[in-house]
Amino acid sequence: MTAIGVFVRAEPGQLEQVRERLSSIDGVETLVLEEPGALGLVLKADDLRTAHELLADQVEKTPGVLCAWPIHTEVDEPRVADDPPPP
Repeated sequence: MTAIGVFVRAEPGQLEQVRERLSSIDGVETLVLEEPGALGLVLKADDLRTAHELLADQVEKTPGVLCAWPIHTEVDEPRVADDPPPP
């Protein structure tokens, strides 16, 4: 399982519509933030590649989303034995 925390900036005056659109996407949970025009997301997917595709192909392309920044990633996947060790 992979989870990505995302900060989203919405078009002025469209925050509620953007929240509704994003919350309808499977694997996306919306979070209310105190900053005007912004909201938080938690994206959940089976692996990092699927989570990235969810962010790039659906969240960032949602009407009213100005930008979406991943701010935290948790990956709970076993490393493959042939993977090089991290730097």
